[in-house]
Amino acid sequence: MSIYNPETLNHLNARDLIDRAYQAAGLTAPNRVSAFSALLREEPTAHDVAVKYATLAVDGERDAKKLLEDAIRDTARATAADSLRDIVNRTIDAIALERIDTLREKATKDLTRPFNTVTKRLTDAAKKLDHKDPLNREIAFDQDTTEAFKEAQAALAALAAFTFAAPNHIDYVNARASRILAIVDVPVVDTPASAVRGALNGPRPVKDADTGRRNTIKWLLVDADRDIDRTLIRIARGEYQGVTFSLATPEALERRTRSAQMANRVTILAEEQAVIL
Repeated sequence: MSIYNPETLNHLNARDLIDRAYQAAGLTAPNRVSAFSALLREEPTAHDVAVKYATLAVDGERDAKKLLEDAIRDTARATAADSLRDIVNRTIDAIALERIDTLREKATKDLTRPFNTVTKRLTDAAKKLDHKDPLNREIAFDQDTTEAFKEAQAALAALAAFTFAAPNHIDYVNARASRILAIVDVPVVDTPASAVRGALNGPRPVKDADTGRRNTIKWLLVDADRDIDRTLIRIARGEYQGVTFSLATPEALERRTRSAQMANRVTILAEEQAVIL
C-alpha cells in the first residue's frame, strides 16, 4: 500500500474530508453546521420530556396544574426539535454538497500555509534520499539517511489529508493517480495533441508548442499510477518540468484537469490518405 493514500472521495464524505484537512493542519474547521447540529442533538426529545414529567407526576411533589403547563410547554419545544432534527438530517448534507466548491475555496486559502510546510518537509527530505530508490529502508540505513527517510514517509502520509478534492474523470488515467492534481500544479495545455493519418503507418503525432508540456503531464500521471509515492518524491525534487506542489482551488483543479485531458487526447486533423498499392 502506498504511503500517500488519500481517502476515496464521494458525495457522502466530501465535507468530512475538508474538516479532516483542517484537523490535520491543527486548525479548527469553520463549520457552523457542525456546531448547529451538536446543539440540536442536545435538545431533549418529546419522549424524554414525557418521561421526565411522568416521573415528576408520580413523585407528586409539585402542583399538578403547574406541572401540566410546564409539560405542555416543554413538549411543544421538544416536538419542534424532533421535527427539525429529522428535516436537518435529511437535507443538510445535500445543501452542503451544493456549496462544496465554496467550502473548498475557503479551505484552500486557509490551508495553503500548513500545506506548504508539509511539502517543504518532503522537499528537504527527498533531496537527501537515494536517487533511484528513495523509499528503500535498507538503502537509507546504509547511506545514513534514515532520518530523511522517516521524514519523507511522514510528509507523504500528511499530504493525503490535504487531498480533499478530486478531478473529473480523465480518459486513460487511473482515478487515484489523477487525484494528485488536487495538490500538484501542472503546465497549462489548451489544445489536444494533433496527428495526421498515414495509410501505411497509422496516425503520426505532430509536434507543436504544447508537445513538451503534454508529454510531461502524460508521464507524470503514468508514473503516479505505477508508484505514486516515488512520483511525489520526484515532484519534490523538481524532476517534472513545470510541475509543483500547490493546493488547488475548484477553478485551478478544473484547469489542471483540462490540461490532463488535453495531454491524453489526440485529434485527427487530416483525413486518411488513400494509397493504392
